Amino acid sequence: MAPLISLKDIYAGYEPNKPVLREVNLEVNHLDFIGIIGPNGGGKSTLLKVILGLLKPLSGQLTYHLETPASIGYLPQINLADKSFPIRVIDVVLSGLMGKKGLLKRYTKEEKNKALELLHFVNLQKHAQSAIGELSGGQMQRVYLCRAIINDPQVLILDEPNNFVDKHFEGELYDLLQDLNKKMSILLVSHDIGTISSFIKTIACVNEELHYHLSNKINDQVLQTYNCPIELITHGKVPHRFCTTTNSYTMQELLSIFQYSFFTNAIIAGLLTSILAGIAGTYIVSRKIVFISGGITHASFGGIGLAYFLGLNPFLGAAVFGVLSALGIEWSTSKANIREDSAIAILWSLGMAIGIIFVFLTPGYTPNLMSFLFGNILTVTLSDIYYMLALTILITACIIIFYRPILYTAFDAEYAKTTGLNVKFIKYVTAAMVALTIVFSIRIAGIILVLSLFTIPQAIAAIFTHDFKKMIYYSIGFGFMGMILGLIGSYFFNLPSGAIIIFTLVLVWVLLKGSSKIMKSTNHFS
Repeated sequence: MAPLISLKDIYAGYEPNKPVLREVNLEVNHLDFIGIIGPNGGGKSTLLKVILGLLKPLSGQLTYHLETPASIGYLPQINLADKSFPIRVIDVVLSGLMGKKGLLKRYTKEEKNKALELLHFVNLQKHAQSAIGELSGGQMQRVYLCRAIINDPQVLILDEPNNFVDKHFEGELYDLLQDLNKKMSILLVSHDIGTISSFIKTIACVNEELHYHLSNKINDQVLQTYNCPIELITHGKVPHRFCTTTNSYTMQELLSIFQYSFFTNAIIAGLLTSILAGIAGTYIVSRKIVFISGGITHASFGGIGLAYFLGLNPFLGAAVFGVLSALGIEWSTSKANIREDSAIAILWSLGMAIGIIFVFLTPGYTPNLMSFLFGNILTVTLSDIYYMLALTILITACIIIFYRPILYTAFDAEYAKTTGLNVKFIKYVTAAMVALTIVFSIRIAGIILVLSLFTIPQAIAAIFTHDFKKMIYYSIGFGFMGMILGLIGSYFFNLPSGAIIIFTLVLVWVLLKGSSKIMKSTNHFS
């Protein structure tokens, strides 16, 4: 029997010379149940668009052996339909029959009853006559599922079907999919492989290329073929996780993750970032210019947007904008007679506005900005480490050689002027170094969270010392400890690394600060 859908040597993307998918080969056969996994930006959505005919491949062969063109049912991850559109819930479900009915045929009583039965199954029968906009996100997702299956398609494609769905219905959803798989093939995109692994039959890992596993489990053969542990699959450049149903981990499994280059890269990047943030963060916190650093961070987004538009490295654009913003803040407050907080707000909002404009103007597919907004230390490359190492050596050399001038200027700039120090030059240089340090750290925690790397370790260090030099050392130590614990927590709990690192640092601060308060109270009463 010929496969229902066949993809052979498919290259696909949104610009001719920038394929998102490369050499993809996949067959969807009768009663297949394929789980599709992969990292954000790996090409899962692009693969679905190719299969659905929404995106024409750049090259390769796409073949269908379906009864009719309407033999594919589809539940998108996010439905872009206008929720205020005046249409009843039952009409949305019945719209799934349009491929068979055509433009002029009316719905039969049997078809209307079938729509009501599906709504009854998803506990929405009482909303059949309601406007679609009156439903919650989870209820809408159930309606769109009914629309996808009312046509009894040969192939059902589901993109993150448990989005917005409550846990009670999620179990019923997977039971329904098992029943549907008895009469149709299913392609299911999900990040929750641990839950669906008992339902799917095979796995397709998508990360630019497609790696097909002829099982719903990662067996010894796969381990040998792809050289990856059960919990982690790293096809391509970006790692992604395969979650098993067990949550118990041995020390051997814990140590095994250090054999992968992406994880050792993350450890090295964490150490370098801890050194950079320890030095720059102590200067920032001591001078009480955290808000300035926030302005530099967000202004750098303008450089990211402009670099995307010009086809350059986004971090190069961020570095240029970050340095210019830092110098601009120093200049405007000293020369242009603009209040410091006003200058920060202007450059903050201007940078974000420029970034958004140029991202919008960038031809082709809108770039995925999640890594810049929230960071992902696991995607750090060897070239990133070399750049960070060079900056770390430069910053460390500067703080060693010019420690006292920087310290005195940070403490009392006005008095430092009277001693003959070129305070203006020192401020401009330190502002540029802080800007570069912040931009390079965006890779770790993203624009949204990066400022925490420059403040939380210093807050922890301040519990133990008020010496500038010791605060640098303690900040580096606590920062690196937070990086290690955050990376391990991110790995085992399958959560974003940047957010877990920050959460770990905050948790350490709360515990140590609380312990310090208790000890002081005990000593006071004794």
